[in-house]
Amino acid sequence: FKTSINQADVIRSKLELKEEELLDIKKLLKIKQDELSELNIRLSLNEKKIESLQKEFEDKDNKHKQTLEEVKIDGQKKIKQCEEAIAVLQNDNEQLEQEKTALKERLKQLTKNQLVDGLMQKKIGGTLKTPGITTSITDGQVSPQRQLSSPSVSDGGFVSTTSEQEVSALRNTVRLLKDEIWHLKMNRASVEFSKLETPTPATKISEIADIYKSSTLLLNDLFSSIANYKITGENVAVKQEIIRSKMKLVDQTANSLNNRLYQCQSNIIPGSTIETMMKTYCNPQFSKTVACDRQLAAEIQLPGGVSGDGNGGELNITQEQYRTIMREAIGCV
Repeated sequence: FKTSINQADVIRSKLELKEEELLDIKKLLKIKQDELSELNIRLSLNEKKIESLQKEFEDKDNKHKQTLEEVKIDGQKKIKQCEEAIAVLQNDNEQLEQEKTALKERLKQLTKNQLVDGLMQKKIGGTLKTPGITTSITDGQVSPQRQLSSPSVSDGGFVSTTSEQEVSALRNTVRLLKDEIWHLKMNRASVEFSKLETPTPATKISEIADIYKSSTLLLNDLFSSIANYKITGENVAVKQEIIRSKMKLVDQTANSLNNRLYQCQSNIIPGSTIETMMKTYCNPQFSKTVACDRQLAAEIQLPGGVSGDGNGGELNITQEQYRTIMREAIGCV
């Protein structure tokens, strides 16, 4: 009986342990169920996000496809327009080439006709002067006898003369165009240079500042010496001599400062002057140009203006008028 009771207690304790294990397992199952529910919720949310992203991607893809189609259509339209414009330009170019060739042929024919007319007129004049040859001219035309008696001129000579005339005309036009281009370039360069400011180097600025500083110091020293001018006691003559030497030194330094200022100013702005209370310092090149006699720039002979003694008159003109005269006269400047 005791053994059965003991066995029953052992079994009861085992059952209790099993019940506790079952409770623990149930708790774990609940936890796992909760985790599974959370994972299911997250999975559903992620699926919804994926669906929304897929929709956005499809919308963007459709928009990009539409823009690509529009760009392709615009490109095709532009290509067609360019092809049409090129075709029109080619037609215009062909027409211009045809007109050019026609004009060249017409010019050649005109030059040939002019040369033939000139030669025939010369021949007609020569035959009229020479005796023994009978010619008849009616309404500006030559008789058949004159045409037969006149020496024949080869076509090669006509072609060479016409080509020489064409070459000379082209050379003249090229020279005129080169002169015009050079004149336009010079005007443009002069306008651009006039817009630019004259740069003043830092050395010159520092030199001007040094001159200003030394001149102010000299002026202050002079004012202090004049304000404190007093000679007393012995050796008056010696003190006066010292003051005279000091004033002479001040005068020398003032002259050196004026010379430095003149040099700096003439380097920065050549041809200008410095107005001061004592003197006017001129640039030597500018004063030489002003003081020298006028020089002859050009001799222009006008029709009917040649005098008996051969001495012409003077004409005062500006530089722009001189350039205009030279341009109109010889096609330069």
